[in-house]
Amino acid sequence: WIGIDFRNISYYQTVRFFFYKYYYDILKNNNLIYYCFCSDFDLVEMKKTQLKNGFYPKYDERCKKLVQIDIEKKFFLGYRPVLRFNVQNNKIIEFDDLLKGKQVCNSNFISDFVVRKSNLFPSFIFSNFIDDICMNITHVFRGEDHITNTFKQILLKNALNCHNINYGHVPMLN
Repeated sequence: WIGIDFRNISYYQTVRFFFYKYYYDILKNNNLIYYCFCSDFDLVEMKKTQLKNGFYPKYDERCKKLVQIDIEKKFFLGYRPVLRFNVQNNKIIEFDDLLKGKQVCNSNFISDFVVRKSNLFPSFIFSNFIDDICMNITHVFRGEDHITNTFKQILLKNALNCHNINYGHVPMLN
């Protein structure tokens, strides 16, 4: 009814890796991503400990402190890390939601999030944002359960100096 032919816009992320690599390189060159070697077990234990001690659960940034020789040792031993985006503390992130109005979040409540998984595939947050940027998407409407993703994508937008995307979040359907 709005003239979009969906048959002509399908694509596979596996053939778009050069886009993702291009943007990973920008983030790496600006020291905005780092290797994380934590296992799933480590992450679960980290969260349990934080909750037990009354803290907001988020990644504790332990791998951000690794020096190059330690990183090289882990690679030599066969570890396959993820890449995490380095979220700066005490930053206010905001956007005007087209349906919900102004949305605000303090970066202290956003964990250093994964942009590339250990299998070298991009995370949903990263690939979704990069695909929108590369396809010149100007408006995104999605479920309100993605508002937290939007704050992360705004951090990526600012880090990569990309064009603005207008976001609208609709209530979840039962």
